[in-house]
Amino acid sequence: MNQLPIKPEGPPVVVMITGSRDWTDIQLIHDDLDQIWVTGRLEAVIEGVCPGGGADKIAGDWAEATCSAIHERFPPKTRTRNHLLARNIKMVERAKELQDQGYTVIVLAYPLAQSRGTWHAVTHAERAGLRVINRGAPKE
Repeated sequence: MNQLPIKPEGPPVVVMITGSRDWTDIQLIHDDLDQIWVTGRLEAVIEGVCPGGGADKIAGDWAEATCSAIHERFPPKTRTRNHLLARNIKMVERAKELQDQGYTVIVLAYPLAQSRGTWHAVTHAERAGLRVINRGAPKE
């Protein structure tokens, strides 16, 4: 298991999850979130609600079952591309707002090579000055 660069001391941590709806590596996401959880610093998990499965659902299920951290859900209005992209922007804006309030914000990305929506969220997060850790396919 790859260790995330999370120290046991410091401000509370907010994790924003972005990833493919086709992501299937449940264990990697659980391991990543567990690493942050055991520091005692996890304050909130932000995810985009993908009922069909994938990274957001895996993280959302973990948050519901595992921890007492705040679970912020950002469902899209519809499953259309415009609403999905708008949802990504809202998630990034929320994460940036929390970072500006003094939280340590980490964006954990779980893209597949063809994950256009995930790369959209990653690009906006990076532009907003958020720390992004890519745990999936490299950007082409």
